[in-house]
Parts: sequence; C-alpha cells; structure tokens
Amino acid sequence: MGAYRSCVGCRSQKERSLLIRFRYPESESGRGAWVCKDSKDCFQMAVSRKGFERALKVSVPKEVLTAWSRDFDDTVEVSSAPSSH
Repeated sequence: MGAYRSCVGCRSQKERSLLIRFRYPESESGRGAWVCKDSKDCFQMAVSRKGFERALKVSVPKEVLTAWSRDFDDTVEVSSAPSSH
C-alpha cells in the first residue's frame, strides 16, 4: 500500500501518485504541500483557503503562487493529453 497525503485544497487523502507536491524554494524545512494532480479547482481552493501557507508554515508570495499555477497548468495538460498508443 502506497503512502497517503492530504490535498491542501479539497483536504481528501490520496496516494502520493495522484497528487503533485509543491515546496517553497527558500524553505530548508523540507515541508511540502500536496494538491490533487488533475484538479485546477483543488489548486484554486488551496490558494483561497491559504492551504499552502498552512502546510508549508511560511507566507507564500503571490509571485510564487502565480509561478506554481503556471507549472500546475503545464502538468495537468501533459498528464491529461491523450496517449498516442
């Protein structure tokens, strides 16, 4: 059985393989915040509920959240693209 983590957006528990981990670059704590891999809604809930700040125990600047949002969009596009097999 795989390791489970909680999404900081919807707060559901899922296997790590179904989530994306975000880590604040300036933090040396190694703490991570997990968000459901295929859900932009979960990412938005994490931002609006300050789930990233709570999980990482730091204040995350808007510029970092914007960069993470772009990275998240790129990841979702790649993972949801139809397979060519």
